[in-house]
Formats: sequence, C-alpha cells, structure tokens
Amino acid sequence: MVAANESNVTMLPTDRRPVVFPGGLPGFPDLRRFHLVADPSFSPPFELLASEDDAAVAFYVIDPALIDSGYAPQMPPTDWAQIQAGPTDDVCLRVIITVGSDAQHTTANLAAPLVLNLTAGLGCQSILEDDSYSLRTPLIAHEG
Repeated sequence: MVAANESNVTMLPTDRRPVVFPGGLPGFPDLRRFHLVADPSFSPPFELLASEDDAAVAFYVIDPALIDSGYAPQMPPTDWAQIQAGPTDDVCLRVIITVGSDAQHTTANLAAPLVLNLTAGLGCQSILEDDSYSLRTPLIAHEG
C-alpha cells in the first residue's frame, strides 16, 4: 500500500479510470470507490489503484500476464456477475503488488486478482479457490 498523497505520486485527471468495488476489498470493506491511475513515475507497467474514500489508501497493481504469460485463473461466475461483464465490455485483470525493501523482495498476489470491468466502472477481487497461484509471487525471478 502506498499513500496516494506522497510527493512522489502524481495523479493526473486524464490518467484516471473510475472503478467501484460494490463489495469492497478484503481487509477494506468500507472502501468501494477507486480510480485506476497511470502513475508516470512507474507506468508502464505499474498503475495505482487509489481510493476515493480514503486518500491514504492506494495499491500498486500490474497486469498479471507481465509476470506469468500463462496466467489463466478460473474465477467463479459470481465474480463475473458482480462486475456485470458483457461480451463487448473492456474487462482486464490486475494484481496487487507488495513493494519490498528492494526489487528482489517485491511480490505480486496472483492468488487474488482484481477483475475490472472498465466499461461499467465495476471491479471485484476474486479469491481463487485452488492453490495454483501464490499470494507472494516474486516480480523478479531469483537465479539459483
């Protein structure tokens, strides 16, 4: 989590896409209104999911395909219904990044992707039922 009002985070109005999480996010049930923000300091590939309900809450996110090109989670139909996904809607996945002390310790949560319907402005965090993906997938593969 990063504070959205830190001086190193620049949010330009033209780079913001509104997303409402009707059920909130796990751990943040009362925070429902967010913006997906292209942060010029880190974009691409990173974006910022910034809360409108609490300006101190924001998450760095990334397209999971950039971490695992074969990423294909099986999400419950209720998640698709919650975001009212239609066949022509602009739907994308993002995963939350946990920023570590350095790049080697920075991870992505592939076990609980964000499912975003950018057309409808709706999102949910899908909690995958299988254990195929990790909560702490390293962004940089460790050589060994």
